[in-house]
Amino acid sequence: MITLSEISDTSGKPSTAEELEANFKKVTISHPRLIECFEELKAIESPEAGGKTEIVVAVVGPPAAGKSRLSDRLELHFLDKYREKMTLQPDFLPVVKLEIPSPADGNFNWKDFFTRLLDSCQEVMIGQKQGESLGIEIDGIKAARASNLSLPVVRRAAVKCLKKRGVRVLILDEAAHFLELGASKRAVMQFRMIKSLASELGIPILLVGSYDLLGLLDYDGQLIRRTTIIHFSRYTQEEWADVKSAGHKAFLSFMHSLLTRVPIKVSAEVAAASNYLFASSLGTAGLLKDLVFRALKLALRQGAAELTLEHIRRVRLRNKELLSMLREIEAGEAKLRDEEDDALFTALRLGAQKTSPPEGRGVKQKPTGSGKSPRKGVRKPGRDPLGEAA
Repeated sequence: MITLSEISDTSGKPSTAEELEANFKKVTISHPRLIECFEELKAIESPEAGGKTEIVVAVVGPPAAGKSRLSDRLELHFLDKYREKMTLQPDFLPVVKLEIPSPADGNFNWKDFFTRLLDSCQEVMIGQKQGESLGIEIDGIKAARASNLSLPVVRRAAVKCLKKRGVRVLILDEAAHFLELGASKRAVMQFRMIKSLASELGIPILLVGSYDLLGLLDYDGQLIRRTTIIHFSRYTQEEWADVKSAGHKAFLSFMHSLLTRVPIKVSAEVAAASNYLFASSLGTAGLLKDLVFRALKLALRQGAAELTLEHIRRVRLRNKELLSMLREIEAGEAKLRDEEDDALFTALRLGAQKTSPPEGRGVKQKPTGSGKSPRKGVRKPGRDPLGEAA
């Protein structure tokens, strides 16, 4: 058994279990999926500069892939990029990030959305901000609170505020909550509202969410034409089965880097159980970190000297739950697969087309794997050398 007095921070003071847990929870490790999406999204600020016409960008992926972390990182990127201008112009705000809440009554509330948008514009601000809070006056009405305004008025107020603050990118996290309406006809209206907002503002809107977000795009052909879809994918079982693939190596490196950040000793059994850890996380970085965090929390509460496979077994999701999640993820991945060329040419009565199908309009995902056909099944258990953070 370990005593917490044996574990000290950099000052030499003993660390409590809560401190060790909090420090591990703050650990961030980059990996190829995250880096690729981040590098691509940095260019959305000026779509016309890249020869693009899209005004809406949708980032979709499985649960716990790191989408929210990606949006946080992007927000910090734009704040850092324009830090000097923000110092000189305290009212300038280059990026606004808003997490869309799940509606309590099951019906999305646009007035609440625009009210939150106004709050984000006026209060999520730099330390150099000076003077009084920005006043909003619409149609001769000056309101201190957006809640006092009608929906059309509060919408115009939000648009005016975004323009006045010079916002260049609007990030909407958990955007699948726009779908919480019921009827598909109303879902069409949801995204037409987003498209209209992007056109009126003249800036890109980044929607971040689960695969459910793809359902909105199915209803509006014009929105599909104006939208780029970026797939923040997991590391698949096909990649994991091919030990030479880039995906296998990347996730294994992430796995080992994460284990090296655990503040207590990690047993050799855990380090060797890469297949078990992959299966327990479905190849998603966030699920793996959550699993290790829960196991660490259990070990610290028990005063254990090391993190063991038994700790992980006791806190992992049940196989039934993992299989349910896997089916949902694979259904989302299937929505992003393009149709064969034959299907399009047959529908257009152009005859058969023998070329390979393209990746799909607007769906951007970096190629993975070694280029060889993946081996079937899962490799035999074996201990891998410790890797470094990607």
